[in-house]
Amino acid sequence: MLLAQIYTKCQDVITLRHSYSGRSYLALSLSAQSSWRLTPNVVPGVHHIANAYCYRCPFGLTYPSCDLKCAKDVEEAIQTTTSQGRIAAFLAEPIQGVGGFITPPKEYFKEIVGIVKKYGGLFICDEVQTAWGRTGGKMFGIEHWGVEPDIMTFAKGMANGVPIGATIATPEVADSMQGNTISTFGGNPVTCTAARATIEVIEEENLVENARVMGNRLREGLDALKEKYPVIGDVRGMGLMQGMELVGEKKRPDAESREEADGVNENQRAAGRQRRHVWECTPCRATVEREARTDRSGIEATRSLIRTTGAVALSKKCLTEMLKPAVLDFSDR
Repeated sequence: MLLAQIYTKCQDVITLRHSYSGRSYLALSLSAQSSWRLTPNVVPGVHHIANAYCYRCPFGLTYPSCDLKCAKDVEEAIQTTTSQGRIAAFLAEPIQGVGGFITPPKEYFKEIVGIVKKYGGLFICDEVQTAWGRTGGKMFGIEHWGVEPDIMTFAKGMANGVPIGATIATPEVADSMQGNTISTFGGNPVTCTAARATIEVIEEENLVENARVMGNRLREGLDALKEKYPVIGDVRGMGLMQGMELVGEKKRPDAESREEADGVNENQRAAGRQRRHVWECTPCRATVEREARTDRSGIEATRSLIRTTGAVALSKKCLTEMLKPAVLDFSDR
């Protein structure tokens, strides 16, 4: 964010509701989830706009007849809430992680980034959760939308769990930072070695393509579950980054299923982690077909799903049904 402000000589930034950016003062101000905002905004110039949450459209519209209202609304936000109608940057994840794997329509980023550029802003792409093949078929999540960011940030999957973070930018933007800068742990040889080894494995074992193939298999099973169980209101995501939104009557978030799911999945959060009322299904990028399948019967099917997708404890009825033989048989698909 500092780099964008130096380059543009502007302070105002725009980000999305439901976003999560970290726990520093700036990051908390950028985040738009009350449970993470431990203090009021202490960094001025941060503006939050509606995100592309098609299942619960903040404008009450339906894609594609909505004409991408959520993206086009950024123009009015810039014109009315920023200083002199200019911005330093627009910050967004390709797929919102903490927000519940909210996945924008294919035209979204071209539309909103085009407007941001019109007002002098840069596009900062947060690839902390979506990079390194997670979304399948592409090394970086934003590639699915055909947009080139000015700045990109990475962490987590870059070194397979070893603590690391990285920021890259276009040469013109990067060269605008002329003052001194330092990082106590920057260039740490151990973490950098882990990151290099991880990226080599991703490339040599073709895990980007594997995430696409296994992700398609996983999505097929999750979509079939959605057709069978009304408690699953929406399935969204890409590759091995899939989410299921649990709902009750009139699309209300299903707190009962959420509590039940927490109990069943207490020791399995590495595979399927839940935020809000959305189950996040994020198997390892090296997932093989037998792990991505959901066609096993009985208890073994349930255990397999807990290990690989975290997508099993949807409701008492759903769980009971899953324990019956052949209920999850999608082998003919």
